[in-house]
Amino acid sequence: MKKMMFCQSYKMDIQMITIQMFQKKIVFGLKNHQQLILKQLQLTTQCITKVKRHEERSAKAFSILEVMHNDKKSRHAKLEKEKRTIG
Repeated sequence: MKKMMFCQSYKMDIQMITIQMFQKKIVFGLKNHQQLILKQLQLTTQCITKVKRHEERSAKAFSILEVMHNDKKSRHAKLEKEKRTIG
């Protein structure tokens, strides 16, 4: 009877150790998964920041080109006006 109790106790200890190891693996796996998600989030945030900066630069470049084009149009209009007044 003692031997049987010892075996049952031993079996319970093994089950508890197995359960604890499994829980540790789950926690470790979740921590790794969480780290991967955080890394992906950081990369996504960096990409969004780069896209926003690119959009801002593009908008600035477009506005500069627009100003230059308008300036060129106004100079051309002045020249045309001067040609009409001279001619």
